[in-house]
Amino acid sequence: MVFEHGPEHYYVVWETSCPAVGSSLEWWLDDVPGSGSSMLRHFVKAQYKMVDKSHHRYSAIIGPAGHATKVHYTSNSLGKSTPLYSIARRNETELTRVLVIADNQNGPTEFRRVLTSIQSHYGSSSVPDAILHVGDAIQDVHKLSDWQNQLFSPLEDGGGYQHRSPTVFVPGNHDHDKARVPGNGNVYTD
Repeated sequence: MVFEHGPEHYYVVWETSCPAVGSSLEWWLDDVPGSGSSMLRHFVKAQYKMVDKSHHRYSAIIGPAGHATKVHYTSNSLGKSTPLYSIARRNETELTRVLVIADNQNGPTEFRRVLTSIQSHYGSSSVPDAILHVGDAIQDVHKLSDWQNQLFSPLEDGGGYQHRSPTVFVPGNHDHDKARVPGNGNVYTD
């Protein structure tokens, strides 16, 4: 899943079923006005967090993206790469399409239906420029199954948004542990 991380950076999170030593993120930019070079590849060592014995989370930051019109990335773990994902970036004169989501907790079937309907309306090649999730994506911050069943799976099934549209996530009261201390057991909102 890709999150907005300031105006020129993206925070990418992915998961594997076993520890993957040496996991990394490879990224590059297209169409950088005035740069003279548009395919310089960057490799970022992934940060690792064990969620449980069979879920291992990795994260890395892309950027700065400057004025590039597209950002491409793939994650590499255990000698294999994910498919290539691309984020289209708009300039200041283009309209920006933002999908606003809220309070989908405990309703993955309905959430999936809404996302599929949006995808059908706009077409499979069209995605929002950004997603704004304003909270309560899951019921219990400490349950991996809530994150997978109530947020990540519907986003994947409803059009693959989590890889193609940067997300600005504003945690609701169910999405984080109010203690906000390291090692508190939060799965994704640490």
